[in-house]
Amino acid sequence: MEKESTTPQTNRIELDPEESIGYFDYKGFRVRYNVATETQDDTNAEEPANHALTPNTGGGETLSIWVWEGVPQKFKEILLQHELIEADLMLNQKRLKSEAHKAAWESHMQYAKEHLNRKDHEEFIKWQSAIKFHI
Repeated sequence: MEKESTTPQTNRIELDPEESIGYFDYKGFRVRYNVATETQDDTNAEEPANHALTPNTGGGETLSIWVWEGVPQKFKEILLQHELIEADLMLNQKRLKSEAHKAAWESHMQYAKEHLNRKDHEEFIKWQSAIKFHI
């Protein structure tokens, strides 16, 4: 079976700044995201985003993505995009976490370059360099 391409998914993720929780479908997943997650052991200033499959009360699973509340609003969609790519590579394509994270990193860097203006992109690079999220 041939693996899917890891070419970056660059379609813009439009987040409503008034809504911190939402749902959408992505590559066979029902995705639930929360872009205002309070500080926890696995979602915080050093690890600002995370994902996991979570059980649904009616059966099945949802891909849950958490983005820390302290992430600047203009960067949240970038971290959400990273988690989508990483989850797809790990869960659908059975890639190792380290390989999936590296590919998601490269993808979100391209996404940031394409979708942020120059000033915001420079701010993103500076912000990101201060956290554990990088490779």
